[in-house]
Amino acid sequence: MTDFVIKFSPPKLLVSVRSLGEALTALQGGCDWLDVKEPSAGSLGAASLSTLQEISTISGSFAGWSAALGELTELSDYQWTDAFQTLPNLNMVKIGLSHCGPLWRQRLAQFRRNHPQISLAMVYYADRLNTQSPSWDETIQAAQE
Repeated sequence: MTDFVIKFSPPKLLVSVRSLGEALTALQGGCDWLDVKEPSAGSLGAASLSTLQEISTISGSFAGWSAALGELTELSDYQWTDAFQTLPNLNMVKIGLSHCGPLWRQRLAQFRRNHPQISLAMVYYADRLNTQSPSWDETIQAAQE
């Protein structure tokens, strides 16, 4: 098992939203961090690019924001290369590792090389055998890299 340190900071309010309207409501309620996703597309369902662009217009109003992008196998690097240019304040993206196959590390490394300005949160699946995902140790090692 890999050792790692968790640093605690004062509690912040993270709110998951699906639209600009929800984001504005969350901000009025004291939200510090917005997490944008489309739950109807799954637990890591990506919101549309237009939704992300709308929310980016108010991104100076909160401490930070993240977006779910779905599974690594669903990402088209071509699609996101241009998209990230229109989301200058996006802090982090979440990517799942299900059904990635043996080339998942190379695909992840390519994503990182192409988008060094974006922090990456990889999602580990507890039911990794059903999702054909990397092991806990492999996921932690890749996250540390």
